[in-house]
Amino acid sequence: MLKVVQEDVAADAAGGAAGSMLDEIVRDGARQMLASALQAEVAAYVQAHAGQVDERGHRLVVRNGSALAREVVTGAGAVTVAAPRVNDRRVDPVTGVRQRFSSAIVDSKSAIRWFAAANSASLGSTFSATNTLSQNLSQS
Repeated sequence: MLKVVQEDVAADAAGGAAGSMLDEIVRDGARQMLASALQAEVAAYVQAHAGQVDERGHRLVVRNGSALAREVVTGAGAVTVAAPRVNDRRVDPVTGVRQRFSSAIVDSKSAIRWFAAANSASLGSTFSATNTLSQNLSQS
């Protein structure tokens, strides 16, 4: 987490310690927003399929804990996130293949799809993208 670093005034004037503390704050904010967006995405997916049940009345789409934490590269730098998991037991009637949840935010290789330019994305645009994604997911 955050550390208090006491350096001499010359290092602060050069942006040394202050820059690294600010970077840590930005990365922590990005991690929290990404985790919130993933939670909202999974909640919307599970809610959208809440009415589908098996012959015993159990839901076919449910949350299933969290995946192992992994590092995701964002405009704020690398952040560690544990994405929520979904157990989707629905089967396609035509092909017989089980349906699978696939995140629109983080793909299987941990690349963020909606950060178009990772190094130029600002924290404000990240927050805006998170809100837009949450609104879109809740409407679908």
